[in-house]
Amino acid sequence: MTVKHLIVCYDVEKTKDRNKVIGVLEYYGLTRVQYSVFMGSISETNYHALTNRIQREFTRPSIKILVIEVCNACMERAVMVHEEIPRSNKPFHVI
Repeated sequence: MTVKHLIVCYDVEKTKDRNKVIGVLEYYGLTRVQYSVFMGSISETNYHALTNRIQREFTRPSIKILVIEVCNACMERAVMVHEEIPRSNKPFHVI
């Protein structure tokens, strides 16, 4: 299984839209590391599902979402001041 390491940043003005974005990112097991930044590792299948869902559900120009794929080495060299970088994703279950 191929794993993709992601950093996702967003800028969403309306609270309802922002909460929906957060819910989608958490659904795919990403971890919030700053107010508008999530990161984590997901399967290639889930990566495609996530990006397709983002493009399908968040079509308004006022909703800005940036998904950045980073390599293993980049993920290992990442540094967070005053906190640990989450190295594993939150567990989630699809029901």
